[in-house]
Amino acid sequence: MRVPAAFAALLALAAAHPKLPPYPKTLRCAALIAGSLKGRDLMSAEGRVLFDAGIFWGFASADAARVAKRSHAQFKQDERTAAATAAPQVAAKDPAALAELDACLKAVPPLKKP
Repeated sequence: MRVPAAFAALLALAAAHPKLPPYPKTLRCAALIAGSLKGRDLMSAEGRVLFDAGIFWGFASADAARVAKRSHAQFKQDERTAAATAAPQVAAKDPAALAELDACLKAVPPLKKP
C-alpha cells in the first residue's frame, strides 16, 4: 500500500504546481494584463484581480524565460516587444486581445489569502 500512497502524494504535488505555460504565452498574458492595468484603480476589486494576475504572469514569464534559456537582456527585450504589441490592442478593445486577456485571467491559479 505504500506505492499507491506515494503515487497519490506525487499527483497532489503536481496538481499544486501546475506545468509552466510556454514562454510566448506567459509573455503575451503578462503584456495583456499590464496593458489592461493602465489607468485602473488598483484598489478596486477588478484592479486587485488584474494586479494579482499581473504578478502571477510576470513571475511565470521570468520562470519560462529561464527554462527557455533566454538571457536577462533577451527577456527584457521580449517583454518590451510583447507590451508594445499588446497595449494598443487592449486600449482599442480588440475582441481577440480581450478574449486572450480573459483566458489569461482564468488561467491564474487561486491565490492563497492570509
